[in-house]
Amino acid sequence: MRSDDAALARRLRLVVGRLGRQLRYQQIGELTSSQLSALYTVEIHGPTRLSELASREQVSAATLSRCIATLESDELLERRVDPSDHRASLLALAPGGSQLLDDLRREHTTRLAHRIGGLTSAQQRILAAALPVLETLVSNQTRPDM
Repeated sequence: MRSDDAALARRLRLVVGRLGRQLRYQQIGELTSSQLSALYTVEIHGPTRLSELASREQVSAATLSRCIATLESDELLERRVDPSDHRASLLALAPGGSQLLDDLRREHTTRLAHRIGGLTSAQQRILAAALPVLETLVSNQTRPDM
């Protein structure tokens, strides 16, 4: 790896990380990052067992149980009977959970659009031109050997 590539990678990592944190800084409601992560994971993967969700979230089922209890009491997640095993249940996004995630996405987009509006026209054009490159970085599934 060239030193120019490493320097660019460091700057990009810092900028993307900071931007992500700034967009997430003001959350809607009183949810923790763990609770939001669980909601997003259930949204992405669909109804799932608690053990599968714990594995995806890389936490113990006991730890996740407390998180899920709060999400259920807030009517953001709901339990459904597992059609493949009626003794088990699946965690699914409740309508309130879907609405919350939609609201978060809308607020993050609004916040980012406001910040983009504060850029000069030239900066906006540069940002727009850089998006295909950033999208390529995100979609690139190959990982270089480290």
